[in-house]
Amino acid sequence: MAEPALYFEKWDVSRRLADLGLEESTLIRAGQAGLSALTSCTETHPPGSPGYFAWAETVRTLRDLLMPVWDRTNENSLSLVTNEDQTIAIVVATGDSSTGLK
Repeated sequence: MAEPALYFEKWDVSRRLADLGLEESTLIRAGQAGLSALTSCTETHPPGSPGYFAWAETVRTLRDLLMPVWDRTNENSLSLVTNEDQTIAIVVATGDSSTGLK
């Protein structure tokens, strides 16, 4: 199995995303929607609400922005966005500053 590639330079990130049929602005807008949902929660929301709402809005926004070129699928309760050929799938998941690093 090939080592995953990491892209840091803006031009390189943009080029690789374009190769995948994506734009950085789409991913940023989806992330912003999730962040907005997270920060709209108050102390009176149930404890799991901020994380759930952030995830749900990120998924919804990503799907809204990429459809109809991309498809929405739910494989075994995993909410995905897949390209037309079903060769690329995007999943919204949590991470931290170490995510994606060795």
